[in-house]
Amino acid sequence: MHARRRLARLALVIVGVIGLWGCGTAADRAQVRATTTRFFSALDAHHGAAACMQLSPALRTTIAQEQSARRCADAVGKVRARRSPIAVVQVYATSARADLASGESVFLSAMRDGWRIDALGCRPRSSGPFDCEETS
Repeated sequence: MHARRRLARLALVIVGVIGLWGCGTAADRAQVRATTTRFFSALDAHHGAAACMQLSPALRTTIAQEQSARRCADAVGKVRARRSPIAVVQVYATSARADLASGESVFLSAMRDGWRIDALGCRPRSSGPFDCEETS
């Protein structure tokens, strides 16, 4: 009998966690949307420094290295990702995904200074994880 109660409690906890996992708060979804919009607006306006501020430190470094540039701001203009309306935002605790109307997705992480973009130009594959384009 004790095993059944424990199993029932465990199942209830799992269902609760799964239910909350994909929700995120409205504030988080708004911040993810704002970060993504700020990035594409800065990219379109050729404001490299402002665009790079929306990226995670790791992505800033990757973009600069792939373009053989000293700074992300000097290289971000060559990124292939282009603006498309945001269709859906999903938040999973400290990670998020913004699905664009173009079919691409942008992945973000919550950091001390807010939500930052980790990956751009990502498309779902028929099997396995998303395939994110090279930045160059």
